[in-house]
Amino acid sequence: MEYFIPSDSSELFRNNGLQARDVDNFSLRFNRFTKKDFNEEKRKYEFNLRDVHFSFDKQIDKVEKQQNFIKQCYQNHNSITVENNWRLAIGIGSASVYETSISLHHIYGIPFIPAQSIKGSFRSYIIENYFESGEENAFEDEGFVTIFGSNDKQGKVIFFDAFTKESEIKIDIMNNHYQPYYNPQRNKNPNPVDTHDPNPVNFMTLKNAKFEITIATKENIKINEGLFKYKDTLAVVKEELSNSLESFGIGAKTAVGYGYFEVKKSEDEKEWNRIKNSKNIKDFDKFIKGFSESNYIAEAEKKKKLLLQKIENNKNLETNEKIKQLDIDVKKAWDNIHNPQYKDKLQNALQQFIKKWSKNQKNKGSESVLDYVERAKNELK
Repeated sequence: MEYFIPSDSSELFRNNGLQARDVDNFSLRFNRFTKKDFNEEKRKYEFNLRDVHFSFDKQIDKVEKQQNFIKQCYQNHNSITVENNWRLAIGIGSASVYETSISLHHIYGIPFIPAQSIKGSFRSYIIENYFESGEENAFEDEGFVTIFGSNDKQGKVIFFDAFTKESEIKIDIMNNHYQPYYNPQRNKNPNPVDTHDPNPVNFMTLKNAKFEITIATKENIKINEGLFKYKDTLAVVKEELSNSLESFGIGAKTAVGYGYFEVKKSEDEKEWNRIKNSKNIKDFDKFIKGFSESNYIAEAEKKKKLLLQKIENNKNLETNEKIKQLDIDVKKAWDNIHNPQYKDKLQNALQQFIKKWSKNQKNKGSESVLDYVERAKNELK
C-alpha cells in the first residue's frame, strides 16, 4: 500500500513499522496518508474513501481550552450547544484528492464548522426570513448592521469556529444516474434514459455530532431601532441563530435533510425559559441563588426589580384609594353628627367621633381625618 506523502516520509514510516492508523491527527491522516490504488484499466491512481474510523478524544481537551480562553477574553459572550438531527455534510466542495471533502481543522485535525459558514448561513436566514427586498433592505435595519455590518460599517458580533465534541464519521453516497444528461457536450444524445450507467460518489458526513457554537462582542449594546428594537445584541443572535440551525440548517444538501440541528438547552436556560414571564418574585430569587454564574442573572435581577417596583406601586395605589374613601367617610360622619336634630347629643357624638377617628387616623394616615379630629377636640373645649 502506498500513501500520498513524500517518499522520505513514507520510508521513515516503513523503517519504523508505522502505519496510517498511528497518526493521531485525523486531518493529516485523511489528507496526507491517503490510500491510493492503481486502476489498471484506466491506467491511473484512484483515491477511495474508506477506513475513516477515528477517535477525537485526544483533541477534545485542546478544543475546550481554546473555548475557555475565548470566554476569558470576551466578557460579553454566549454559547449554543447543538446536535445534528441526522447527518451533517460540511466542506464537501473543498479541494481534496478525493472527489469530495470535509472540513477538518488544520491544527486540531477534527471536524468543525468554520466561523464564516456559521455567519454566512445565519446571515442568509435573517435576510430570507425578515427582509423581503433582500440585502439592500437589510442594510437599512440597525440590528442587522450591528450584527453583520454593511458595506461601510463593521459588525460588532464575532463568530468563532465550532468544534465537535462527539461525532461519528459516516461515508454516504450520492448517485448520479444520468451522467450524460448533465454533460451534454460529451454526449450526442443527452436525454436521461435508464440505459445510462450510474456514477456513485462517496462523501463524508458527521452523524450524532454535537457542537458548541460561541459568539461574542466587545460591547453588548441595546438595539434602539428596527426589527430587533429594545433587545440586546447577543440575546438576538442567540435566539435567532438557534432558530436558524433548527429550521434553515447549515452545510451542503440541506434540501434533502442534511445539516439540521436540535438546540440543547442548559439547565439554567431551561429554568429561565420556564420562569422568565413569571409574576412571582420568589421564582427570580430562587434562580439568582441557584444559577449565580448564568448569563441570565442580570436579566433576572432586572425582572425582580421591576416586580418589586410594581408591587410597591400597587400598594401605594391601594393605599391612596383607601385614604380617598376614608376622607369621604370621615366627612360624611362629621356632617352627620352636626345635623341639627342631633344638637342635644353633640357633646357625646364628638367624644365618640374623636375616639373612632383618632384610631383610624393612626392606622391609615389620612390628613383629612387628622383635621376633623382636631376640629372635634376644639369644639369640645
